[in-house]
Amino acid sequence: MKKSSKRKITKVLIALILFILLVVFTMFLYSWSSSLNKEYKRDQLRENVTELLELEGERGLLSLAGVTVNEIFYSEDSLSLAIDNGENWLYTSEEMQNIRVYEKCSDSVVHISGANKTTDYISYEKTNTSGSGVILSTKGDILTNYHVIENLDIIKVTLSDGSSYTANIVGVDEVEDIALINIDVDKKKLKPIELGKSFNLKVGQKVYAIGNPFGYDRTLTTGIISGLDRSVQTSDGKLIMSMIQTDAAINPGNSGGPLINSHSEMIAMNTSIYNENGNSGMNFAIPIDTILSIIPDLITYGKVMRGSIDIVPVQLTPQLAEYAKIKVSKGILISQVVKNGKAQEAGLLAGDVKVSYGASTLYLGGDVIVKINDYPIETYTDYYNALLTTRMGEKVDVTIIRDGKELVKTVELVSRSEDEDKVEN
Repeated sequence: MKKSSKRKITKVLIALILFILLVVFTMFLYSWSSSLNKEYKRDQLRENVTELLELEGERGLLSLAGVTVNEIFYSEDSLSLAIDNGENWLYTSEEMQNIRVYEKCSDSVVHISGANKTTDYISYEKTNTSGSGVILSTKGDILTNYHVIENLDIIKVTLSDGSSYTANIVGVDEVEDIALINIDVDKKKLKPIELGKSFNLKVGQKVYAIGNPFGYDRTLTTGIISGLDRSVQTSDGKLIMSMIQTDAAINPGNSGGPLINSHSEMIAMNTSIYNENGNSGMNFAIPIDTILSIIPDLITYGKVMRGSIDIVPVQLTPQLAEYAKIKVSKGILISQVVKNGKAQEAGLLAGDVKVSYGASTLYLGGDVIVKINDYPIETYTDYYNALLTTRMGEKVDVTIIRDGKELVKTVELVSRSEDEDKVEN
């Protein structure tokens, strides 16, 4: 090929490459300028919208966008718009939340009433018992307080549609004031409540209570969590631990109803507490985590197989310690142990000197319990609380004082019901 032809081809290729580079560069410039133009337009639009918002407010801005707003509601951290046909525009954002919680949860709340026998299997008399319950499952499981159904011969459960059914007791726990009952009904009629958690609750959190105070079905009250981990003693002397305190109104008849969070989840069961101060805003509820931890026992055994040490415990007082010439003034004195029981097997020693102390008969000379696991024991309440979450068959380390020396014994727990009627006097 001649040199002139090669030069022509080279020139054509160079021209083609330059043309391609020019096209690419032109496209880049166009894209860059378009991007700048869009950004400029967005800035202009932002300025115009900001100016319009300042002059006309949110309503004017939405009107310009073609959105007809019936009402705007403001709260501390949100803004709500009513843009429908006007049916809901009368309600504030807080009211709409209250309504949503009630509509979602109220059908899960039941009314519990009862009757007692007046003569043997002949007639029944309606009692003044009136309480609340919560539907837990489509199998007919209903949660309520033990004191709501205590001593009732017949338990009636009334659903939100007005239908009434006779309930059977599945299991009860007098210690935590919890009862699980069951009704035989078409599962389509039952709306179980959604369950939340109680371990992460905060004081100040908004809560809702639904129940049947004074017989008025499915009444809603609102409030906040006022306190956590409260120990509450009822009028009959029972001590209920780890209660949630709330200022949501809980009156007679609310017992057994749910305490609900803003997500429509049950976080506790309301309990009407009678004390010297009356209600006075001091209302309490049992945490859902506590309830869920014992339900398997209620279903399986009909009771909670709570752990206990098979001894006869006596709370030490300075006066008793002085009388018995015991160097320890606080703790639990082991008066007696169950013969051949777990405590005796672990090496715990009972007293061997029988004495009368006031109206009681006890045995002196035994070990003094001062700690269970890492829980210091000074009073009977401490002793009770240290074993409250334990179960039969578990082992605990019991720290005792014997002859002035501190010893640790590992003891297998028995069922609380097995503690009595086994100690030889």
